[in-house]
Amino acid sequence: MQLSNPSPTPDPTAPRDSVIAVRDVEVTLGATTALAGVSTTIHAGEAVALLGANGSGKSTMLRALLKLVAHKGSVDLFGVPQSRFRAWHRIGYVPQYADPALQRATVREVVSTGRLAHRRPFTLPSRAERRLVNDLIEQVGLAGREGWELAELSGGQQQRARIARALATGPELLALDEPLAGLDMASQEGLAALLRRLKSGGMAMLVVLHEMGPLGGLMDRALVLDHGHLVHDGPPLAEGGVTALSAALPLHDHCDHPDHHHSHGDHAHHENEHHGHNEHGHGEHAPDSPGLLPGLIDGLGDRR
Repeated sequence: MQLSNPSPTPDPTAPRDSVIAVRDVEVTLGATTALAGVSTTIHAGEAVALLGANGSGKSTMLRALLKLVAHKGSVDLFGVPQSRFRAWHRIGYVPQYADPALQRATVREVVSTGRLAHRRPFTLPSRAERRLVNDLIEQVGLAGREGWELAELSGGQQQRARIARALATGPELLALDEPLAGLDMASQEGLAALLRRLKSGGMAMLVVLHEMGPLGGLMDRALVLDHGHLVHDGPPLAEGGVTALSAALPLHDHCDHPDHHHSHGDHAHHENEHHGHNEHGHGEHAPDSPGLLPGLIDGLGDRR
């Protein structure tokens, strides 16, 4: 009797599917070129740091990838052109700042908003959804604080709650904007341990940072922006490497628009063309932001 050929052992060096493919992306804010001809690819299961000084364009790039600002060039998400992408639940977005309106919401309420896109409008969560929310709260280390308001939590605990909400959508990619900002070292190390566990489970990550810090050992690759130009796409840099790299580069004086001149919830005007769940304050963007981000975007799932 002839035996069938056994399944081949997976090759860890084999190419992986892309979750984000960027080609010649350019962003102009007013009269300033904030992002200049950036091209790169992020693959499934890969953890990538997006580094740069203030004003380098890193938050602008993240917003462009998530369809928050208009751009030239092309962005594909999971192999689909961004203009036709609708499966926003596959991306979990964790912004740097919480909406002040969320400070009176409990941990359970915040995490539960991540399931709204998976539920028919005006229906109550199922038993399975309630169990999933409880499991996520435990996974991020907030068990016992389900009924606590965000205002009662430390900065690191609030960040964990926002990550749990993003995970509630069932994402394959986490996009985190400055997750270490404002956290003490113990909270940074705790967050690094959580992200390490998620990565070991196959989660792809794009993380905006100033320097690697405790996340250095987690990252597979680093992208470094300098005045809107991608000046490094390769192995993670040692601590202080971003500053040293930027100091050695010529000044691109036409790409000096500081990221912080725009709130973390800036939206392109075309977002109003999208339809979906209106969370009435559960989105994490600046108070003057005119509505939700497309798709997810605050971990809220698919918009049609």
